[in-house]
Amino acid sequence: MREQDLRHMVYSIMNHPLFKDEFYKTNGERLMPIVEIPQSYEINAYAGVEEHTKVDEVTKRVVKVSELKIIVTPFLIRLLDIEELKAVLGHELCHLKYKDYNRLGESKTLQSIILYLVIAGSALVLPWYALLGMFIVGSLLIKRNYYSLMQELEKRADLYGGAVSSPDALASALSKLQGVYEKLNRQDGGTKSFMEHFQVHPSTLKRIEHLRDEEAQACSSN
Repeated sequence: MREQDLRHMVYSIMNHPLFKDEFYKTNGERLMPIVEIPQSYEINAYAGVEEHTKVDEVTKRVVKVSELKIIVTPFLIRLLDIEELKAVLGHELCHLKYKDYNRLGESKTLQSIILYLVIAGSALVLPWYALLGMFIVGSLLIKRNYYSLMQELEKRADLYGGAVSSPDALASALSKLQGVYEKLNRQDGGTKSFMEHFQVHPSTLKRIEHLRDEEAQACSSN
């Protein structure tokens, strides 16, 4: 698949009812993400914002520009079929729609500020070892909450991916990725329940179960 073909696929998914009213500039112009296939040995896809500077044609001043970006590596494209790839792209567009990249950073920053304020306010009444313990426990809680939020955002994005293609297509893509990761890492892919709180993504099994549960609920309500 060429970069141009991938770009057309992304733009066609943006016409889905879930996204058709999204991604517009203040002047009404459609904001189209940059879509790239990098030279990489990773098997991955991710979305975010690319910031750079350019000279404004009117004011002739250097201004900062933020552009949406979706990256899909060549090995992921080779691994997945068209419907699975559409599901993955829908997943990434959901992250862009809700600006998850900003929400994660803001959440972590806010929690860190609260922790430092609590420690500073307790510095006059608590001994140093209590403050150190408070800092360690607080840092672990912030990290745990950060990864917990990430996992919830991933589950939501999975629902969007399943909607623009099919839940089966996304479940199949996740299973293929899990199989590759297990083979590369030479492990069974199992995750201890405690350590799962400190992972970026929920386990593949939980993500697929979440997709199936939501699909079952949608069918029962119709």
